[in-house]
Amino acid sequence: MLLDDEVDAFAAEQSQSIANEFGLAVTAPPQLEWGDEPEFRPITADGDPRIFVRRRGADWWRIRYQIAHELFHWLCTPAGTFHWTHELLAVETAVQAMEAIGEHDYARRETDRLASEAARLPLSTMLVTPFREVYPPGLYGRAWVTGRELIGAVGWERVKPLAHSFDEHGNPDIAGWVAALAKTERNAVERVLGRPSAQWV
Repeated sequence: MLLDDEVDAFAAEQSQSIANEFGLAVTAPPQLEWGDEPEFRPITADGDPRIFVRRRGADWWRIRYQIAHELFHWLCTPAGTFHWTHELLAVETAVQAMEAIGEHDYARRETDRLASEAARLPLSTMLVTPFREVYPPGLYGRAWVTGRELIGAVGWERVKPLAHSFDEHGNPDIAGWVAALAKTERNAVERVLGRPSAQWV
């Protein structure tokens, strides 16, 4: 399995799609490289950004899913930000990318896996726990399930601004996002997340 011209073309198309979706300008996507784990690194040994695709277990579908996920982080997640809202948006972006290229079975299998994984991390814990580079078991599933519940409550167009919601210290700002919603939308979000709390991170 190679990171070939076809994969590069997918990355270019997907980076443009994500930029359009989130109202951003885009240049050429970062170079793709094999790695131990999928990740976006803004700075590597030669000073250039890279997207690393996990070599172990790689297949046609997972390569593209991982690239779509990491391209979201390249475009929308500031360096050093490790937060459930950005993971929910990255995962949802990757799922939508697979749907867009007609890989519905793969998207269904992945979302089934995510839904099962969510049980490992309670929502109440996710909302108040600061995360670092290594996430706890269940984080991706819990973030995505919560994201789907928020989308069900207020729609994708209202959830997308989480990508750009930061406080004065540059930290993701969930309470600020909630406060900017119309009252009926705030009520719907609070039925998913609970009332905004100073303990939220």
